[in-house]
Amino acid sequence: MTSESPKLYNVKILKIYTEYLREILSWSDHDINELFQTCDTDITILDYDDNWFDQELANKFHDNLVNQTGDADIAYNVGQYLISDSAKGIAGRVISGFLSPQIAYKNIGRIARLYSKGADLELREVTKSHAVVRAKSSNNCKEEYYQCRNRTGMLEAVPTMFGLPRAVIEHPVCQHNGGDYCEYHIKWLERIGIYRYFITISVFLLAFLFAWQYSEPLTAFLFAFGTGGLVFTLLTSKSEKRLRIALNDQIEAMRISTTTIERRNLESVLIDDITKLTTKLRPVQELCNIVSSVIHDEMDYDRVSIFTTDEHNKVLKLR
Repeated sequence: MTSESPKLYNVKILKIYTEYLREILSWSDHDINELFQTCDTDITILDYDDNWFDQELANKFHDNLVNQTGDADIAYNVGQYLISDSAKGIAGRVISGFLSPQIAYKNIGRIARLYSKGADLELREVTKSHAVVRAKSSNNCKEEYYQCRNRTGMLEAVPTMFGLPRAVIEHPVCQHNGGDYCEYHIKWLERIGIYRYFITISVFLLAFLFAWQYSEPLTAFLFAFGTGGLVFTLLTSKSEKRLRIALNDQIEAMRISTTTIERRNLESVLIDDITKLTTKLRPVQELCNIVSSVIHDEMDYDRVSIFTTDEHNKVLKLR
């Protein structure tokens, strides 16, 4: 008798997915009902927030969703949507109650536990514009790569709750690339608006008091106004420059991410095609011809070289 799979994920995750399908992809209730049926479950699972589900259902739901939407990285997109105002989820409401991204990231482990028992999130480092978050599988859970992408999207979106651009994330260590945990280095634009006005007003007052000692009040006011305006312009210019840099970093990160996803999809299709064509026993030369032909067609290479070893495994032969 086999033990039941542990329930690691709260149905609030599936609720966010269904809201994303309705609002962003314009799915009907009928389409969503059919999606749940293809996963051998029913949409009524969403009726109670204290319902939890296992890894098997999570994988089945994701795989069917990818097949029906054609979006191989939909988990990442839903992760960003999780924090949006339109999602109206618990995570969004909790994060919007904090004073800054810094405080939100400090509490990210507590927020994550509302949704998942599959991984523990630990804050390793945090400043006003940088944080390091580490996620490690727990409860003998074997997370899939799409769940890492979902978490990445959520962590990127946290600053948007405070009127800032999305964070830029580096992911130097990943469980799905042989690491013992996933580590996310998060950078975001520091919120300096209030300080910009405070500095400008301070400079205006100091300039006015200084000029008042040597000139009429009106002249002192004009001098202070000009000085304060210059300081405000410089601070605004610096802020806009930082914003442009942050946005450019995000665009580049998205470009790299998209390229990586496309390459992985292409590699997956290639391996699948080769596997199908080589399931029957064939002469080595015929197999090499088939493999090289598939690589040429799928990868658009103009030439392919395949080497095999001789019978003594000492010499490579060009096939």
